[in-house]
Amino acid sequence: MKRCLIASLAITLLAACSEEPVSDANSTYHLHRLNQAEYNNTVRDLLGTTLRPADHFPQDDVSHGFDNIASVLSLSPVQVEMYHRAAEQLIADALVQERTPAQVIELEDLQGKAVAEVTGTAPVQPLDQYAEDESEDSLGRTYRVGARTPHAWKFVSESSLRLPIPAPGTYRVTIRAWVERAGPTPVRMNVELGGTTVKAFDVLAEADKPEQYQADVTFDGTQPFALRYTNDFDTGSRWRNLLVDSVTLEGPIGETEPNPLRARIVTCEPDLAQPAVCGREIIGKFATRAWRRPIRDEELTSLEALAGPATVEDQAAFEAAINLALTAVLTSPHFVFRVETQPRSGKPAPLSPYELASRLAYFLWSSMPDARLFEAAANDALGTQAELEAQIERMLADPKSAAFVDNFVGQWLTLRGLAAHEPNRKTYPDYDLSLKADMIGETKQLFAALLAGNRPAAELLTANYTFTTPRLAEHYDLTPLATSATGGFVRATLPATRLGLLGHASVLTATSHPNRTSPVKRGKWVLEQLLCSAPPPPPPAVEGLPNGEQVSASLRERMEQHRTDPVCAGCHKIMDPIGFGLEHYDGTGKWRDLDGRHAINATGALPDGRTFDGGVELARLIATDPRYPQCVTRQMMTYALGREPDLLVVNQLAARWSANGAGLRDLVSIIATSEVFRNHAPQVKAMNAL
Repeated sequence: MKRCLIASLAITLLAACSEEPVSDANSTYHLHRLNQAEYNNTVRDLLGTTLRPADHFPQDDVSHGFDNIASVLSLSPVQVEMYHRAAEQLIADALVQERTPAQVIELEDLQGKAVAEVTGTAPVQPLDQYAEDESEDSLGRTYRVGARTPHAWKFVSESSLRLPIPAPGTYRVTIRAWVERAGPTPVRMNVELGGTTVKAFDVLAEADKPEQYQADVTFDGTQPFALRYTNDFDTGSRWRNLLVDSVTLEGPIGETEPNPLRARIVTCEPDLAQPAVCGREIIGKFATRAWRRPIRDEELTSLEALAGPATVEDQAAFEAAINLALTAVLTSPHFVFRVETQPRSGKPAPLSPYELASRLAYFLWSSMPDARLFEAAANDALGTQAELEAQIERMLADPKSAAFVDNFVGQWLTLRGLAAHEPNRKTYPDYDLSLKADMIGETKQLFAALLAGNRPAAELLTANYTFTTPRLAEHYDLTPLATSATGGFVRATLPATRLGLLGHASVLTATSHPNRTSPVKRGKWVLEQLLCSAPPPPPPAVEGLPNGEQVSASLRERMEQHRTDPVCAGCHKIMDPIGFGLEHYDGTGKWRDLDGRHAINATGALPDGRTFDGGVELARLIATDPRYPQCVTRQMMTYALGREPDLLVVNQLAARWSANGAGLRDLVSIIATSEVFRNHAPQVKAMNAL
């Protein structure tokens, strides 16, 4: 039965993706598969789980700058099998009746509540690392609960982090850590109890692949528990650091508690003489939430048939039947895809209330609708402008809207690319993971603040303030900052040499080479991300500038010589003059007056002939360029719709937005209440195959 179920679901899923889409001059509709972030967030909100199975799925393809574009979110047979395994794991984790209680220490709480004591010559420092726990359950044996937090702790000297203990008993301690290495010797991390080492680990994992380290320890309720870093320098006096982003205390081992996830699914207890009534209720309610619309009678009947006969002999058989049916729900195209049933005429028509609720939720939360959105859909209230605007305001105020900042801003402004970018440590010795995390955090904090205050989009470029940490303030040569109460970002005034996004180290670092700046990359970034005016691609087999460090001419002089080649001139005359305006910022965004021995010449020009001197003047020119609000609108609409929008509609909405003050919150509302957002795309593929 189970093998047949897997085969049937695989055929259905692949059939849903294999049809050729129907296109017209304006748009193409594809089934919209949940991407990795959407899948993880959806199962979190559906089940209450901390598991993140999509972290192990194949990487999503990117189109038009985003990973939520329906046309490239394909599905392979390997992925179908992974969806099924994930569904089995998720349902088993949610339905088990008892589990080992886990005391979860989130390092963000340790930082905010000051419950961790640090010792050493240089205290352990918190940093924004945006790392996520990858703990998995063991399906009926011992369950782990991972700590997912945007913070990590950095051990920069031989120091320790003392943690609170919940109660006497034996606990499994799981530490997720990585290192910044110096030479081949691993970093030594000790787990201590009452000052005695109970387990020592040699940590070799690096930032791109953190690892988990476990030890079982028995507390008597009085001994202090600590993590200690013991070998700071190597023999060559080079630094090495230990970074920890999650600590989980699992236990007390041997004790159990009711599974809190089960009550979200099992809404009745079956009468074993007539279990079908309860089974139908459980399956129907779960499928309605998972599929993000009311389940039809024939669909519910099919799921009941998958579960087996209407009567079962015992509780275990009933549990197994429910498990099978719910696994099928999570492997169905109606869960894996955002399904919108289309009118056969192919003409634009309004989305159903439930389809609109889903489109809105995945736009602002990268997740499924919550109970209030479902209720509004059930009452057909989203059809009114007032209710839709009220829901948008409520959703933006919800903490889940952080996903909008992470996923929209992180991709629009190419912050995700910074994760894989590693500046040369010899050229930029001050650069490390802590600084990188602060750079990314700064840009997200600024956008989030402007969104919350409905500030004009131009302020992204012209803000004379930022949100920074002491580490980043030092990088910018700002007046030393007092650490905030939570150890996070604080608002600070920028010097006259730095303004808005074009002064952010995140953007400036991501658009540099590892060992030098790149006026080409920076100019291209401004054109593509802020003006939506991508330059033509370079011709094949064109050599770039040599990256050697020993050169007699300035970078600008070498690039001007490069532009004398007619093959190169076409692109470079557009990009280079923009990038030159940012040359006062080095490859990690730090201010400089010299490029080696050469004085910086930061004069430049936009393609329309307007000239500027330096990044501040460039930022002000871009902020007043009519293409900028059009581009911001286009970028956000692309993300909201999951496809490239009609440029005529983009320009109409951008004009309306600009006339109303161009507040970022207003743009979200204008897009989400527009006809193009509330309607189906024209010329869509039929859905009767599902």
